[in-house]
Amino acid sequence: MPPPGTITISAQALQAASEPIVGPLLSHLIRTETLLGWCAYVVDSAVQQSFPWQDPELAHLFWWHQLPDELAMRHWLEGGYRQLNLGWQMAVASAYYSAAGAWFGQELEALYVGQRHRYEQAHCLVVHCGSDRGLALEISIALEASPSEQEAYLQRLPRAASSSRESISLADISAGIPQMLAGSPPGEWLPPFHNGQEWILLQLERIERPSLQELSPRLLRETTQTWRQDQAKQLAGHWIASLTTPEPHA
Repeated sequence: MPPPGTITISAQALQAASEPIVGPLLSHLIRTETLLGWCAYVVDSAVQQSFPWQDPELAHLFWWHQLPDELAMRHWLEGGYRQLNLGWQMAVASAYYSAAGAWFGQELEALYVGQRHRYEQAHCLVVHCGSDRGLALEISIALEASPSEQEAYLQRLPRAASSSRESISLADISAGIPQMLAGSPPGEWLPPFHNGQEWILLQLERIERPSLQELSPRLLRETTQTWRQDQAKQLAGHWIASLTTPEPHA
């Protein structure tokens, strides 16, 4: 038995399986994205053969409907090979559902610890200052007052500023800020910073951290999808290299 997390579909097996499918296509000067689509089809076929279609309805619902990014999943299932019918899509979804649990199920805790920050949400009071750094510094100094004075000041912010309560993904804001937010007690104002668009100030109210149970389906799917994309790129690279490598002389 291979150790947990080991991918048992080798690059050599994928190359051999792609020979009758991808090989004839190369003479038609297909685009790179088309080649990637067919290489992804080969990878999907190998996974589907390794993990038989046992409960397609359950798996299809799991992969397609329970996860939030339906558009991305639809693109994954249809984008590279629209010529395939729904039955094949369901079989592939079922196979990846089984594969995800078999390959990465015992690594979930490590995946959760390493990636949970990408899904954490900071619930904050945000003061927007536009492009005016001086205004942001002025407001920051004013907000060093007592809580009651802060509240009164926020009611009469300068015209160029505005405030709102927002939920912010810790994965989407400027470098260093997630660590500052994670280490800040509720109610504390962070120093002004530029988020790539404007100067803002944040007052942390709370951080929402999804549990391992809540994140498990998404972590499994994303980890397996990353593996799929890597395999398709490697397989496409193998065929691109074959076009530029001269045949050995007899």
